[in-house]
Amino acid sequence: MSTETTTQHNSEKDNFDYQLLARLKTDCEYYLNTRENKLWAGSPEEQIAKMREIYSALEQKPEWISPEDIDEYESRFIELNKSISASAADVDFDADNDIDI
Repeated sequence: MSTETTTQHNSEKDNFDYQLLARLKTDCEYYLNTRENKLWAGSPEEQIAKMREIYSALEQKPEWISPEDIDEYESRFIELNKSISASAADVDFDADNDIDI
């Protein structure tokens, strides 16, 4: 592969990675705002891991996201999951299988 071809290939891969990272970021916002799991990676943990992987591999870092932003998404996912777990614990099932909230 020539240097020009390698450079073009790297540029195309970087473009794909930028686009995917932007998609992952958008998915995080959607998940946190709606609680609907439409995450590209399937789970919050996998989503964060993929974002970190892509970010660290990029030669030129984007201005619109930082490692601290990714850490913040992770923290917000953890807080949301705690909130969801606490809400589920508030549901009381009685002997007749009726739900009291």
